[in-house]
Amino acid sequence: MKILLFTDSLGGGGKERRMGELVKGLIRKGGYEIEIATMDTKIEYSIFKELNIPIHFLIRKIAWDPTIFWKLFKLCR
Repeated sequence: MKILLFTDSLGGGGKERRMGELVKGLIRKGGYEIEIATMDTKIEYSIFKELNIPIHFLIRKIAWDPTIFWKLFKLCR
């Protein structure tokens, strides 16, 4: 099964820590292809680098950048 996790950032926080634990558990279970899409280049938890999963950076040019939807659509295809 393919899973794409989309988040605004991978900075330090509870949401990011829980996402890291979820990804680690799914990889350990097996049968999943996991990728992460984020809108910020900052990664504060080293677990995302250690797991060697693809991380896609969808960077906004302005606060309400409509091209993010197109980039996310192409990534999902």
